[in-house]
Amino acid sequence: MNAIVNFDFEGKGVRTVTIDNEPWFVGLDVCRILEIKDHTQALDRLSDDERGGCTVPTPRGEQQVIVISEPGVYRLVFASRKPAAERFKRWLAHEVLPALRKTGSYVMPAARRPLRPRFKGDLHPAEVSAWSSAARVYHAVYGKKAAQELIERSPLPPPSAALALSAGRWSADDTLAFLLDLAAGDALTLGELVRAALNDKAKRRDLEEYGVLLLDLDAGPAMIVADDHPFLRQGFEDTEICYAWKDRLRLLPGAHRAAKPMQIDGKLRRGVVVPMITHSPPE
Repeated sequence: MNAIVNFDFEGKGVRTVTIDNEPWFVGLDVCRILEIKDHTQALDRLSDDERGGCTVPTPRGEQQVIVISEPGVYRLVFASRKPAAERFKRWLAHEVLPALRKTGSYVMPAARRPLRPRFKGDLHPAEVSAWSSAARVYHAVYGKKAAQELIERSPLPPPSAALALSAGRWSADDTLAFLLDLAAGDALTLGELVRAALNDKAKRRDLEEYGVLLLDLDAGPAMIVADDHPFLRQGFEDTEICYAWKDRLRLLPGAHRAAKPMQIDGKLRRGVVVPMITHSPPE
């Protein structure tokens, strides 16, 4: 049985294993992200040296899965015309592979000695995102205890990934203020558009162009901020929390992850629900 390192891409888990000191990826996970419906046919097209079999642990016990090498992953990415393909490629290059190669070899977290806890300010944003994403996947698949043990072995400050994300000068309120202050066209900020949409439901469609959906829920109006949207991604691109701003928003009082994808700007997207009763843009 191979040890697994889990990553999270836009809410979807990606499992990796180390074989002969090289990273391999569970083919089904990659196909799911690239929206490849017939994953069996897609994986069959890969060369023999780009695919193989591997036994991995799952909540239902050990299972045999098809894994693909790094070159095999890129072959699938380059053949895809889906918008997520380019984002996935950048995520692999800038987050996953650097995190795996951080020590110069593919050492699984369980095999490492406990690392000296560090504050978020000492880490590159990609490191914070990689470890926090892994903790979320561990929590979902293996439970709270396994996620806690992973964080304790990581360079993040214990006792949880949430604490690590809340450290530093970017608080949840700072993140929301930065979001609402983004320039959204016609000399308006995103916050001004949200305020206009609160008063005029006809303007809510315009707001979706910037990755934000405004809904009237039982508890009052709420803003659903898309996990992935070009406007939002570009807005946070050069900040210290370019990989973690969504996690920061979820630390706002009453905020939480949407239970299901919502139709935002013509596409089903996951998002963070921010209640406007307590977080309305200032006048």
